[in-house]
Amino acid sequence: EGGIKSILIDGKARLELRRDGGTVKPPSYTMETVVVTSERVENKLAYTTSSSSVLSASDIQFLPTGSFSGVLNALPGFSVFKKDGIGRDIITSTRGFYGGGEAEYLLVYVDGVRLNDLESGLVSWNTIAPEDISKIEVVRGPTSALYGDLGMGGVLNISTKQEKVSTGNGSLIVGSFGNRELSLRTSGKVKEVPYRLYINSGANDGFRKHNSWNGTTLSGEITTPLSPTSSLKWMLSNNFTKMEDPGPLTPDSIQSDRLAANPFFLSDVKKENRMNSRVHYSNNFSEKLQLRGSIYYNQRDADNIQTYLTGIIFWPADTKERLIENRIFGIEAQGTLEQTIEYIDNKFVFGGELEIGNLRSTYFDYDVTDKMRGDWKSNGEGKRTHIGFYVHDEVPIIPTVKLNAGFRFDNFNDAYDVVSAEPSYSAFSPKIGINYLFHTEIENDVPVYTGNTYLNIARSFKAPTLDQLFDQRFPEMLSPSNPKLLPQNSWNFEIGVYQRGRIIERKMYGELLTSLYSNSVQDEIDFDVTSFKYTNLSQTIHNGFEAGFKLHWIPNISAFVNYTFTSVTFKGGLNDGKKLKGVPTSTFAFGGTYKYQNVAGTITLNTYGGRYLDDNNIYYLQGSTEMNVRISYKRRNLRGYIDMDNILNTKFNQWGYTLGNQEYLYPHAPSSIRIGIEASIDTPWNSQE
Repeated sequence: EGGIKSILIDGKARLELRRDGGTVKPPSYTMETVVVTSERVENKLAYTTSSSSVLSASDIQFLPTGSFSGVLNALPGFSVFKKDGIGRDIITSTRGFYGGGEAEYLLVYVDGVRLNDLESGLVSWNTIAPEDISKIEVVRGPTSALYGDLGMGGVLNISTKQEKVSTGNGSLIVGSFGNRELSLRTSGKVKEVPYRLYINSGANDGFRKHNSWNGTTLSGEITTPLSPTSSLKWMLSNNFTKMEDPGPLTPDSIQSDRLAANPFFLSDVKKENRMNSRVHYSNNFSEKLQLRGSIYYNQRDADNIQTYLTGIIFWPADTKERLIENRIFGIEAQGTLEQTIEYIDNKFVFGGELEIGNLRSTYFDYDVTDKMRGDWKSNGEGKRTHIGFYVHDEVPIIPTVKLNAGFRFDNFNDAYDVVSAEPSYSAFSPKIGINYLFHTEIENDVPVYTGNTYLNIARSFKAPTLDQLFDQRFPEMLSPSNPKLLPQNSWNFEIGVYQRGRIIERKMYGELLTSLYSNSVQDEIDFDVTSFKYTNLSQTIHNGFEAGFKLHWIPNISAFVNYTFTSVTFKGGLNDGKKLKGVPTSTFAFGGTYKYQNVAGTITLNTYGGRYLDDNNIYYLQGSTEMNVRISYKRRNLRGYIDMDNILNTKFNQWGYTLGNQEYLYPHAPSSIRIGIEASIDTPWNSQE
């Protein structure tokens, strides 16, 4: 019979259209999203005890973006600053943690491989292509109880596409500023062994002088079945990037020519080659016991020519060439045990990791006139050994209340051959959280509304990076590094609500996430421009509110609205009560998509509030708004789109800093256009068997 009916499949509420006795594939809305990142084990998003969000490939495909920065803007709680004005070189801030492009407070994984650099914690966002993403999970706030160092601001877990088909996929992108990009992806089976290969190569000239970028990524994996319940996955990826830096401009220079490069930065360029390898073992011994383990080796070689402005009249800038070699070897393992004790289902997670990182750094003077390497200045070798283990337990107290509790212990030992200090520190990071299902509505065995609230108390920490401790760019008396730095640590309290359900029967569904947090940070690491050195601040207070709303109006309309309020202040010291630099007070993001048959149109709006450029709160960078549009068309296995970035051609500066009494700013790009086309051929695996 014709009509519409609701059914429940695998815990998901869907609408199924029937026409003349035949079933056609309908638009659908998933009521219960499954996540892994928040508890390191599969769990429904609504039942986590942290502020979490998910973006799927279907969400990403309509976003008007050619880089990962546009994807981050669609997630609540993130501030994304485009240092290059386009989005290839970005700086992130979440929960008020801002590294200023010198350090990172966000832990980033792609298919289980950590992307953060050894010496700084920074992430090469260029290695992440939006079209290759299957799913993004993000956990905001302290995550040290499960992930250890670096995750004070949160964890971003990216999964690439793992098709259950034999597929060939190719895409071509061209656009303004000489933008061109080619991607190829294939997957399938050879003698029952699944494989996947991916290659991406792109370049652009940038919108400013001396602003070009080019990069190539090649990755592959195969999965070797060992038994019906176990397998080995072999993963290898390599990425090469070359990126010029045009440097910051003074406000007067921007007024004169915002496309110009800073004359002191005309030699600045970063060349990096990254290789990540990993062997991952998984075994589902039973429905109750699963074991996972990995051995990985990562290496990064870089040749960076970088200029620092000094603010000194007779020595206004210092340009040096730095050669970097870092090698990371690690082993990690995790077990999950589900059992029933006295009629109570218990989900227990335990694991540990050992990581050894080696860093070799060499500095040379650089002749900016002849553009050639000068005399050797310094070199050194450093080592970081890290060991950590964790346990986490999830226990339903009553059917509507779940308790999550656990802790992690980490130990770091650092050494650098030309520095006598050998810092060693340990951290104990507990967390306890409660999730309460306060309301649910079910009709015909289908959930149409559920509401959960959670609260958690957690301790988190971040160790100083090797560069913050030991960098040898300048002579010791002028060096910003500080081997006496202490790890920063915090206590965080958070409460949140997650609601999702039907707004209009069979037509409109919505999701609403809100969270309120307070984070007291001791010994926060910051760069003090007056002493030109990294120091530990006595105490800072991070308070904030995050809200995200998603709307699904089947079958034509989808939209999201995100709002973030952040207040980060000094407590004690000379700057007591003042705001920390670089952190916007508020951010707002909106995105709406309308689909009609094979055509879809999307508009996004990103607004950043103003922020101080200095800790004395003298220099203030005004807020900015950017509007982007995508029009896409899809027919069978062909898809094309046109993106228009900054369609209103708004002139603004999104990032900067101060030196002495002078502001230095990075201007944003003017309006631009990007055109993409994608073709694919898919064949179900079972048709080959």
